[in-house]
Amino acid sequence: MRIAAISGTNNLNEKSRVGSSRSTVWSSVRLEQGAQIVRLPLHSTLKNLILRGGASFNSAWAGLRGAAVKFDPKRTNSVSIDGQGFVVPSGHTLMDRGNFIITQGRNSGRMPPHQLIRGLASEDLYLTHNGYCHPGELFLPQGTYTRTELLLDHKLFSGHGRLLEDVLYLREEEIRPTGKSFNLIEQIEPKPRYIIVELKEGGFLKLSA
Repeated sequence: MRIAAISGTNNLNEKSRVGSSRSTVWSSVRLEQGAQIVRLPLHSTLKNLILRGGASFNSAWAGLRGAAVKFDPKRTNSVSIDGQGFVVPSGHTLMDRGNFIITQGRNSGRMPPHQLIRGLASEDLYLTHNGYCHPGELFLPQGTYTRTELLLDHKLFSGHGRLLEDVLYLREEEIRPTGKSFNLIEQIEPKPRYIIVELKEGGFLKLSA
């Protein structure tokens, strides 16, 4: 995939990623930090869509990344999406049925929790958390703290590993990939209501159940 700028009314953060073709039509597409669009079929149309941000798309943990839009890698027919202002949340992926079936296969055939999105395209689309798209890149046990929100600032950040008033504070750059679920919260009682992660690329990600 290449990193590309989109002209016109589109907003592409320099820390986002787009893999697309010049023959693809874009209009009013906003990608925040860490968001990405990959495998968009040739001759497709994408407009009026917002992808919320997160950590860099290169983060070791998919659940910390920004929103994504992706399609079945074997797909050849184009797609036309008018998001009508639809917002893809941080840490989530909007996909076609083909890519959803691939995601299901990555979860040993189990149906991932998802939301069926209708009315934005001539076909049904699926919205699911990135932790189900990449179960080998889990930051937290699968299915936990899946509500995400990118914050530009968090003045109360109290230091890596601290638990203050039911909020756990972490720094992305101080967490080491382990090849399995990050399990620090298993040692904490009561469980935090929120997790605030200071991102290497700037900003903070608020995670909640």
